[in-house]
Amino acid sequence: MDQSKVWYIAAVLFLVAAVASFIGGQSVFGGAFIAIGAMCVALGYIEARKGGRT
Repeated sequence: MDQSKVWYIAAVLFLVAAVASFIGGQSVFGGAFIAIGAMCVALGYIEARKGGRT
């Protein structure tokens, strides 16, 4: 598995955690998880571009 897929999987896990946080009423944690998830997506995209794949 290449590094970009690892970042995308991490992003999905953080977004799931964000949804769970919002459902549990912890919107502060939810916002942080969304920010981390978005960063993981960006890192995965950069990693894929470096590898020559789009």
